[in-house]
Amino acid sequence: MPSRHNRPGRSNRSSRDMNWSKLVREKPLGFGRMLRKEADWAVEQQFKKKFQFRRPVEHPPGLPPLESVFTVPAYTVDQLQKDKSDLNAVKNRLNDFEIGEWHQHTRRRSSLFPILQELRHRIRGEFVTQAFAKLYECVAAYELVPGDAAEFYSVHLCEAPGAFITGLNHYLRLTRGDIRWQWFANTLNPYYEGNSMGNMITDDRFILETLDRWCFGEDCTGDIMKRENLDAITRRASEFPMVNLVTADGSIDCLDVPESQEEHVAPLHLAEAVTALKMLTRGGSFILKMFTMFEHTSVDLLYLLYVCFDELNVFKPCTSKPGNSEVYVIAKGYRRPDGIDAYLDRMFANLSSTKAMFDLATLPEDFVEQVHRCAYMFLCFQQDVIEHNIHYYRKVDSEEEQKLEWVKSQMCRKFFDVYRIKPIRPSEAILNGVDIVNGSVNINPRDHTGTYNERSTNSSLSGDLKRKQLRDKLKNLTLNKPRFNPRSKLNDRPFGPRKTCHELISLSCGKTIETLYSSKFATLSYVKFLSEVIDAAATWNVLPKDEPRPPLFTLTRATYTLKIDIQMYAALTSYNLYEKELFRVLLKSITELPLQEGIDHLIVENWLPLTQFSAGLVFFLKTYVFDGVECTSEPPIQLKFYGLKTDGIASLQHLNEGLQSEDSRESPAKTVLGIVPIRLLFDGGFYYALLNYNNRLCLQYCSELLGK
Repeated sequence: MPSRHNRPGRSNRSSRDMNWSKLVREKPLGFGRMLRKEADWAVEQQFKKKFQFRRPVEHPPGLPPLESVFTVPAYTVDQLQKDKSDLNAVKNRLNDFEIGEWHQHTRRRSSLFPILQELRHRIRGEFVTQAFAKLYECVAAYELVPGDAAEFYSVHLCEAPGAFITGLNHYLRLTRGDIRWQWFANTLNPYYEGNSMGNMITDDRFILETLDRWCFGEDCTGDIMKRENLDAITRRASEFPMVNLVTADGSIDCLDVPESQEEHVAPLHLAEAVTALKMLTRGGSFILKMFTMFEHTSVDLLYLLYVCFDELNVFKPCTSKPGNSEVYVIAKGYRRPDGIDAYLDRMFANLSSTKAMFDLATLPEDFVEQVHRCAYMFLCFQQDVIEHNIHYYRKVDSEEEQKLEWVKSQMCRKFFDVYRIKPIRPSEAILNGVDIVNGSVNINPRDHTGTYNERSTNSSLSGDLKRKQLRDKLKNLTLNKPRFNPRSKLNDRPFGPRKTCHELISLSCGKTIETLYSSKFATLSYVKFLSEVIDAAATWNVLPKDEPRPPLFTLTRATYTLKIDIQMYAALTSYNLYEKELFRVLLKSITELPLQEGIDHLIVENWLPLTQFSAGLVFFLKTYVFDGVECTSEPPIQLKFYGLKTDGIASLQHLNEGLQSEDSRESPAKTVLGIVPIRLLFDGGFYYALLNYNNRLCLQYCSELLGK
């Protein structure tokens, strides 16, 4: 459609910006007074990446009629689409860059990381990460906490791993003294194994220490895009006397579809906004992470916030990676328009709609023009950084290095001058005395390798080429297999007082896991690879429909060994049914043990306990049913539970009664996900021993599936 909006030309960009780009790209000069002055100017610009929407005073904007919401086809704004093409053209130049090398290059050039290092060294804050610094900037730059507030209530959506919370705590303790603060948070549940790794932050070091403050919703997934979870979050928020601030830091891994990031995250951003607007008190504030603003979904979402708040800003903190599209929408002064809940319900019901939320013809022309200017401004910032980084990729330039060091040092100095951030007392930390950064390990940092084009090619392989690729990857994973606390044993006892079986059992329920996508009990790269091998093996080892399938479980009574068939494991249609059937087989086998003369043990071969249900069952068996457990280190990999306790069968039957009772109360869509408190499974050496055991067995599964 023809555009009614004029594209701001390149002349709108500062001439100093153009001069700076020309200086550093074309002819490096000596690092003298002029270049230092230009560098200082560049530092200043990093603190001015802000855009504020103007609101008309005489005719304030309003929402269109409720019945018109999500009834018109999706629209485009020509100039925004042109901007999108321009940005993608620059980003496409990165397709052949190896991602690890590129990240090292951009990290070395960025002034962000010296700031983070200085923050950790100077203030010794709690869980100081990039998110900590960005949140601090947002709250401080826009004064989101009233100076006279005696109490403050915040809700944090899509919050893992939790540094927004520690950043806000640091700001409150440093600037607002003894303000009474309450908070709770939501995120995709890292302990729910049906959640996709690409959508979830798996670092749970802070979450585990503050579990009672996290709301994973009615189905235990933490998925904010499910209505029952939205209701659970808003119910919990209603327990607060007010909600002054909502933050939403959600995203989806779009590494392999970088040109479509905005479209992929749009439903999530709308869900975050709807949830926030349902909870906020009048006058409250909302911080929402967004990316580019080229599509109708972003224009419509910004208009919703434009109508609902007194002030709407877009901000890129100086501690946000300068080469990415990330920005933060900061809305102040919630107006809570009359009838807003009906609009929000309609919007949530249409999260995945292909239609536009609003008709472009109903949006004020001046507002759409402001969106264009905002999007274009941040596009220019990003393009300049990417082009600059490309220009100096694998290039040695001593004068450029001097300039970089000067910019980094001045950025760091100015950051502390502007925000005046200082240490707080240790007693004011949320986890007083618990060092989650140095005292524990994030075993699953994100791992991306290769170029975009290589990853695209590899994902399309099939047949023998796919098998060879997987075998090469298996070899690499085997050679680089991690070992966590090698001396840890599955038999290690947890810390704390010993509880009876009846005291310990704590059943948690949630959405049934049909397919396992993640696990806290194995390195995620191994779980991801196992899933990849299983998907490939399904195309190689298809049994004829009329041929009977071998049994999944086989009990050899001579040695009392229960074997799980790896080939049949790969053909599972429901992980939940498999786990519950395994429990029934274990129950039957252990109940029969007293009838086996001279045998008081049970050997389970190829048991891969990747869920909190299975890990909890291993823990329960070795603690309350048997005297202990040991495992083999070489194939066949086995768990041997030995020394049946006198009350072991009674304890197991008590657990079974609880499982049956709980499952009978749940709908088919829900089931028991855990049998003991999740916190217990991470105590002592048991956790690290289980990690090492599962990693070995994952490799064994992959080896067998690829070898047949």
